[in-house]
Amino acid sequence: MRLFREYWHNHDAAYMRKRGPINFAQRFYDAFGFAHEAIRPQWNIDEDYSHSWVLLEDAPDYGEKFASVFDSYNIFTTLNLYTEEYAVARDRHYKAKKHLQRLKRIRPEPTDAVIKERERELASLDAAIPKECFVDLGFDFDAGTGKEIGTLEESAILALKLLRHFEKNAVPCQVFYTGGRGFHIVVNHSCFEQPLLENNHLVNKFMAEMIEDKTGGLLIDSAIYSSRRQFRLPNSIHKASGLYKVFITHDDLERGIEHIRLLAAAPRPLPAPDNTPNEYLSRLYGLARAEVDKKPKYEVKKMDIKELQAARQSVVDGSEPVVKIDLLHHPPCMRDALTIGIKDGSPANRNLVTVFLATYFKAIGRGREETTELLADHAHRVLSRFSGSDLKTIEASTRGAVSSVFRAGKWILDTNRNYELDAQDKVFELGGADDQPVVGDWNGTGKAQIGIFDPSTGMWELDLNGNGVFDGCEVDACLGPFGQQGDLPVVGKW
Repeated sequence: MRLFREYWHNHDAAYMRKRGPINFAQRFYDAFGFAHEAIRPQWNIDEDYSHSWVLLEDAPDYGEKFASVFDSYNIFTTLNLYTEEYAVARDRHYKAKKHLQRLKRIRPEPTDAVIKERERELASLDAAIPKECFVDLGFDFDAGTGKEIGTLEESAILALKLLRHFEKNAVPCQVFYTGGRGFHIVVNHSCFEQPLLENNHLVNKFMAEMIEDKTGGLLIDSAIYSSRRQFRLPNSIHKASGLYKVFITHDDLERGIEHIRLLAAAPRPLPAPDNTPNEYLSRLYGLARAEVDKKPKYEVKKMDIKELQAARQSVVDGSEPVVKIDLLHHPPCMRDALTIGIKDGSPANRNLVTVFLATYFKAIGRGREETTELLADHAHRVLSRFSGSDLKTIEASTRGAVSSVFRAGKWILDTNRNYELDAQDKVFELGGADDQPVVGDWNGTGKAQIGIFDPSTGMWELDLNGNGVFDGCEVDACLGPFGQQGDLPVVGKW
């Protein structure tokens, strides 16, 4: 079976200053040839040359060739391996997307009906991309401020703890120093005879939790068990430290951090992974998969439908007297936000709750003035106890948050946290007048990013890299179709 991996490179400012003008396309073709059958699609780079992406067959030297195009600087891949059916479907989607982009540049512009039809076709092709993939089992020991692991030395101790556990159970694995603040340990999916499934990343997460329990605690980064999580490519350069992500051994870990950093000053030979089936891991995979399969899938209950329909009936059409927002029967999550504000242990803050509620009120047809008046009062009564700011500052920031929801396509983020609109705040353009804004930690970094839900197509566009611009589905996330006109988008760690 031919398997494919995805690879990325971020052409950040530091790299561009170092290298100067480069014909990336020429270097890419020099490395691979003009029509290599292992590349689907052959080449993709966004319009402002800030990012490139490619899908390559999982051959021994193809990742290395891709890295060579960009001097091995800041190259990423994933733990996922996809079938050729996935590669072909991505190719079709890529071509349709480029066709739609060209269509939108035609003058005079095509009619809205033509554009919407092409967008529906694109959404249909996106939905047809197979979700099943193999996923190698990875462990990330990442240190840093605000993390459970404080130092690189602590990361090394925990990595050694897992490595000894694997050696005791004859589990073949590869160990890497990331070049930055941590270590990766990776087990090939063939070692536990993983079948081709859509939810293998969730099964791997359960496996990792079981292993963590058996070892007495590892403080691994659970955010890596995501279907789209990027992993730094071995022998690529870490942009912050200038060191390489390199393969290391048990003995290297024992010898200490300074020895490892010396090894990471240059690329190192990368041995082929050991794919020997392992009885211990195969048994764990079976147990973990059973746990994942037991988890109930969300089903819309009649009560939920009734609540949502009651909210939609609040749309102001002039046919009957307007019902006040606070007299409507709202969904449970909205009732909690209106009465409790922020639950104990929630990472939300006052402005996030305000944006959440304002988005909901806009979705059910309520106007800007009514929403502003209600949420300003809500901020005083409910949310003020979650903030150290005075009431005047709270009211000003609340009005700004509501304004950002009702301002079509424009996001204003209070990045200096002074609860005032000023020149230091960031302004982004993302989405259109009919799109619904969403905010969440899309990539598990602990930092929120923005996104939009398009009710007309059911598509979600999420700003994964946090630059405030939608960079296309290969860089940022395109999800769906999921939802329809009249639906209210909600986000959370389900």
